Amino acid sequence: MGIWVRFSALLSIGLLSVSPAFAFDAQKLDNTIAVFRSGTTAEGYVAHNADRVLANLGGHWFGIISFSSSEVETAYDRLCHKNYSAIGEIDPNGFTVMREMEGQGQLHTRYQLMSGNVYSFTTPFDELVNYLALGPSPDIVKRRAAFYSNGIATINRVDEDTLVIQKNYQMPEIYVRCPD
Repeated sequence: MGIWVRFSALLSIGLLSVSPAFAFDAQKLDNTIAVFRSGTTAEGYVAHNADRVLANLGGHWFGIISFSSSEVETAYDRLCHKNYSAIGEIDPNGFTVMREMEGQGQLHTRYQLMSGNVYSFTTPFDELVNYLALGPSPDIVKRRAAFYSNGIATINRVDEDTLVIQKNYQMPEIYVRCPD
């Protein structure tokens, strides 16, 4: 038993000493944080990303995820006049996307800033059921649809006219601004 006591004591001492291979000093911490904060404070990071997402966001947009690059040009004319998404109710903490599809009513989704480019989103469940025409559907179908009514979204502005929204870690939705 004496050898095990000595071995565990040596192991404990060895674990308490800092190994240069695993050292994480203040400089490494500062360098790591700088990558995410772009050299600003935490508040500056949040404000910078939120401002980037929200700047000049209002207007009409349409989703291009289901189009090939050759179809996007013709989609402008078709989708900017009907079946578009309107972004409005913009304030420093978020915005609302309103979708309207002929015969299916409107769908309002509110995106509320959490931090940087991360937003919570909520869509009224009854609006979602009507929009997806799930009225007489079984409850299990409606429960699956509820997954799309609330959650977390990561939002990025690729440029002034391109918006990418990824909800609940699903396939991103890509929106392009309709020309005025």
